[in-house]
Amino acid sequence: GVGEFRKIVHGSNNRKTGATLSKEIVQKIKKIDYLNTYFDVFMSTSVASDQGIVFEMQLNQEKFKSINWETSKRLIFGSLVCFSSDHFLNECLIGVISERDDKNFKRHGRFNVKFDYDSINLDINCIPELNRPYVMLETSAFFESYKHVLKALQSFQREGEENFPFKENLVYCQNREIPMPNYLKNACIDFRPLVDAKKKFVTNKQTKLNDYEFSQSCLYAEKCFLSNSASWPTAEQMRLDESQYEAVKLALTNKLALIQGPPGTGKTFLGVKIIQLLLHNKHSWWNRGREKHKPILMICYTNHALDQFLEYCIHECNLTQGIVRVGGRSKSEDLEPFLLKNIKADLRKKRKIQGNIHHRLTDQIIKVRDIKFEINALSTKLSSIFFGESLLSFNEISNYIRDDHLDQLITFGYELFKQKKFDENYFLLDWLGIFDMIDKNDDIVEQFENLNISNEPTGEIITGNFEDLDQDDIGTQSNKVENSQIKKEEEKFDFNDDDSVNEQRMLEEDFINFQDLKLEEFNFNFTGILNIPEIYEMIKAYKKLHGINESGWKIKKNKKSEDPDLVYLEENLKNIFSHLTNRFDQDDLDLIENTSNIWRLTYPERYLLYLKWLNRYKADKQMQIQNLSNQYNQETNILLELRLQEDRSIMEDAFI
Repeated sequence: GVGEFRKIVHGSNNRKTGATLSKEIVQKIKKIDYLNTYFDVFMSTSVASDQGIVFEMQLNQEKFKSINWETSKRLIFGSLVCFSSDHFLNECLIGVISERDDKNFKRHGRFNVKFDYDSINLDINCIPELNRPYVMLETSAFFESYKHVLKALQSFQREGEENFPFKENLVYCQNREIPMPNYLKNACIDFRPLVDAKKKFVTNKQTKLNDYEFSQSCLYAEKCFLSNSASWPTAEQMRLDESQYEAVKLALTNKLALIQGPPGTGKTFLGVKIIQLLLHNKHSWWNRGREKHKPILMICYTNHALDQFLEYCIHECNLTQGIVRVGGRSKSEDLEPFLLKNIKADLRKKRKIQGNIHHRLTDQIIKVRDIKFEINALSTKLSSIFFGESLLSFNEISNYIRDDHLDQLITFGYELFKQKKFDENYFLLDWLGIFDMIDKNDDIVEQFENLNISNEPTGEIITGNFEDLDQDDIGTQSNKVENSQIKKEEEKFDFNDDDSVNEQRMLEEDFINFQDLKLEEFNFNFTGILNIPEIYEMIKAYKKLHGINESGWKIKKNKKSEDPDLVYLEENLKNIFSHLTNRFDQDDLDLIENTSNIWRLTYPERYLLYLKWLNRYKADKQMQIQNLSNQYNQETNILLELRLQEDRSIMEDAFI
């Protein structure tokens, strides 16, 4: 698919480098078999999840209104996707859909992607960049169904070919003579569960497990050597037909057996009978001396088939314990006590989990949770800034502004702000035209349409303290801002330290709740940003400074009454930032920064310069996120291993 896409796009004479694809090329791309193509896909944020670092991507849903996403097989969990910002000329980022929450997707077009590179060291060149437009390709083949088999095959390459199970039969096809299973060699089997029609279920007083009470008439079937089929009960005595009898013999005496037949011939019935026989004779294979327990592994093609088979086994074998149903897709109420997650919860409640695993798991969850919070706080903060949901505060952005521009921002700012000792954020908002925007004196979004970036902006001075100064005066102004006015402090996240020790030691009602933790459940308390309500309060203070009265009008939005100016501000900022990210490249930003006077820039040019500062800030924070992400992946790998140890200890004590 990617090869065909590149051939159509880059092999075309109709397209110049950097130009938009023509309708003709787009139509050719849509005709590529087994490939879905999406344009203008953005990365909105990165999220620390229990799967590691995942990236929230945002789709332009306006172009896909005809698709019924609730029933569509597009962009479902496990789909293989790849991204490129240069139409796959030099860049191809490969990932897998890790989550598509229907509500979030329907409302915002957002879904999560896991880029499955080195889980320990996350390479910043192998992940998408915030707010950059990408082309996304999706194969219609369902990758998830192949993924685990392919990974298992890769593991045998690392661990050695000798560990490949049934290699003699599956790889080398040595199937003429298949040996007996090792766990049943020299075994003496009790066939009475298949022979005695009058058997009764009883509870073994020693093991506390369900067992059988057999009639005296079937003692002949109690001790039969597996290797001597002549000592076995007959097909008639087992109440089987000849083909079923041969199938039972095949399953018990061969290391690898395949039983097949058309519907209704009793394959499921036969499978349950074999399980019944093995469970009754578990002393031969499950608990042999110092060997580890080796439970029966039961695999079905669908969750529904597995549930039906297990329910049949539970009923026929009268099982009340000894089964572990792995996976959370079971819909059977009868299997609820046997679900792995429920067994773990019960064992923890009774404090029966191995002590060393329990304490290490608890400590590791706390460690992972803390790193997760820090990553998600940084990512959410970046996303908020670049999507126009907030502005970076003066103190936070001042570290990324050129010194002369920083001096100009305050020195030539509105004189009344200085007289009233307003904080520096007012100068920043004034420079960005926020106060003019709310009065609707300038339609900044409309100005972006006609923006033409030149070598030296020559626009008129807008706002600021320039009433009595000409351009030469401005260039030579020596009234610099004192260092005390420009506070450069390191902003820290306001973590909640009020959690009790008991809450810290909790296993999040186990890790089940932890893995389902959504980003919006974190109670972030950001510093260093000005959110929309804070900006609006500053606008109200500005109006009060100029004696402007509030209108008092309210509008309804999502059934809530809101101030129309607040709604206008929110929508305008989002529109401005959508223009910033879609139309201008790094060369444009560099050219804008060459200006000698930031107050002579038009409002659109000022936002471009502001974006230049934001990009520096983003590069700094993304490096922090990358370091934290590498640390997070390491800790989640440790956590995963601990959880697997816990699961393994439970499954090894099971029969099935």
